[in-house]
Amino acid sequence: MHALPAAVKSATISLAVEAAIQEHIEEIVRHLRALEPAEYELRRRSEAGRLGIRTAALDDLVQGTETEKVATGSGAALDLHDPDPWPQPVDGGALLDELAAAFRRFAILPLGADVAIVLWVLFTYLIAVFDIAPRLGISSPARRCGKTTLLNVLAHLVPRPLVASNISPAAIFRTIDAARPTLLIDEADSFARENEELRGILNSGHSRASAFVVRLVSVADDFEPRKFSTYTAMAIARIGHLPATLEDREITLALRRRLPSERIERFRREHAAALAELARRCARWAADHAEALKDADPAVPSELDDRAGDNWRPLLAIADAAGGEWQERAQAAALLLSGADVRPEGSIGVILLGDLRSIFAEREADRLGSAQICEALAAMEGRPWAEYRRGRAMSPNQLARALRPFDVSPITVQLADGANLKGYKVGDFKEAFTRYLPNPDSTRRSVKTLGPQGGSDDFQTVNGRDVDGLKNAANPNGDRGFDASTVEKPQTVEAERF
Repeated sequence: MHALPAAVKSATISLAVEAAIQEHIEEIVRHLRALEPAEYELRRRSEAGRLGIRTAALDDLVQGTETEKVATGSGAALDLHDPDPWPQPVDGGALLDELAAAFRRFAILPLGADVAIVLWVLFTYLIAVFDIAPRLGISSPARRCGKTTLLNVLAHLVPRPLVASNISPAAIFRTIDAARPTLLIDEADSFARENEELRGILNSGHSRASAFVVRLVSVADDFEPRKFSTYTAMAIARIGHLPATLEDREITLALRRRLPSERIERFRREHAAALAELARRCARWAADHAEALKDADPAVPSELDDRAGDNWRPLLAIADAAGGEWQERAQAAALLLSGADVRPEGSIGVILLGDLRSIFAEREADRLGSAQICEALAAMEGRPWAEYRRGRAMSPNQLARALRPFDVSPITVQLADGANLKGYKVGDFKEAFTRYLPNPDSTRRSVKTLGPQGGSDDFQTVNGRDVDGLKNAANPNGDRGFDASTVEKPQTVEAERF
């Protein structure tokens, strides 16, 4: 091998040294990027001195391009988008009817929930118009009640959807401030209950006037206080309760497990195109009505407390603008869903149902007094009932409160010895047992063979008054609510669209 000329040899060595220096700098920058902000602040001056550059130049290197961070497993960039508005004007009442039919197609909804959820969908396009951002709460007493399906449908209908099953406090306010997503949070019961910082941030975003958090941010060689917005539309799905301060800021839809006789379809990828068309129509209707809704002052039912009235005011305004029967339906739904504080207690309620079924079966009784039931519950080993509250056994009043979310209430029963006491009949639990407890004798059915979803023709609000505005929706998962002049055969049209 011939020796390299001296000039070439010198240039080669220089390039090698230059490459080594560049590699060394990049290694230091990668290390600094991995540090927590506070630790980086302590080290930035000394590291800049070692490299012989200004601290501002080092900041530019560390905070510069994200391509390397993405390549080393730092996640994917957010892909958020707004639907393109529909080219022609849209009839609001007909649009809401079709949205409601879409949700009923894929989910079992409590009475009034289809009204609330479709009005909330339109609200997500109009959030800039209103000063209150009601959260949409999606709760259930147990798993497999359709919460995730409902979020998936929402994600195809709302603008800039961001679905997350876990999110940190810092990620929430930075993402909201930078990207203005419609935030769809699943599994909130797994991480939000004990996180006070997270709860504070979620609470702050309810009212535009206070929807900010302040954090110190590194700027040049110092820290400066900066304000981050937390105002955005948000749906929160979970099992059971969240802290009262969060639930107070939401309109809660209490889902139930599907009965074998209730018919829905599984939400699949091929349904997305029809939902995308609905989303475009939502965008057009919102754009056409945004200016008028700025000064809207809808009538709010006096039965709602101040916070519930604030939550419903944007939705009632949208219903008024949509016209037709939607004003009446929205008023009735507001009373039904937010007129009383009745919420499930989470999966422990399902455990209670199972133990009650066992107690009735073991005693071969069709009715039992409340005190008898509480005594039997307290005697069960490995169950929480003997130390239900502060080390004391469950009382009859606590039993009644725990069963209320399952639509079971104490009545006067006559026992075998002739005594008339407050208690329960086993028949009163039939629907709750069917919805939430496994039946070893049951067999799985195809969704296609299930009977129609339905409800009672006679129903009242939780305060005992008739809800005339929802009587047409006595079958909450049927095909009512369409304008016959617009959609002549609702079922046929739905089958084609979805």
